[in-house]
Amino acid sequence: MPDGGHDVCGNCFHFQCDEPFDRKSPEAWRCSLREVSVDADPYWTTCDNCAEETSEPSGPMRAVVGGMGKKGIPIYRRLPYLNGRRPEIVESGGSGSDSSRSGGSGDDISSSRSSGNEVIRIETEEGTTVDFDSTEGYLRFQEKRERQYPSS
Repeated sequence: MPDGGHDVCGNCFHFQCDEPFDRKSPEAWRCSLREVSVDADPYWTTCDNCAEETSEPSGPMRAVVGGMGKKGIPIYRRLPYLNGRRPEIVESGGSGSDSSRSGGSGDDISSSRSSGNEVIRIETEEGTTVDFDSTEGYLRFQEKRERQYPSS
């Protein structure tokens, strides 16, 4: 999939940036509909309102994340942000906080690389890092946390 697909922030008329577009200047990337910074590559970020003429945002921002499926086939998921925090796919034990712990079950996102499995990693409101070995595990955690810590 080139970039994250056609329905991503970088292709949306709500997306604002300095001209010409500069991938090295993320501080200049904004969503005029949500009035927030687009904190990651806008071609790998999306929402339900992409390219929609509306003045009211609906649904969460989503990270378009990729990993390796069970048979080495790349898979892409659109994972909702957790109270404004972007989930990422990383190598387990890779970069991130030392306070990571495993959450979820299953292996819909895994890797056969010798350095370890890929996991979904998110930083919580308290600043701890949590890893999930499945999309379903992340989504269950995300739903619980959104109820526990509603967005302001």
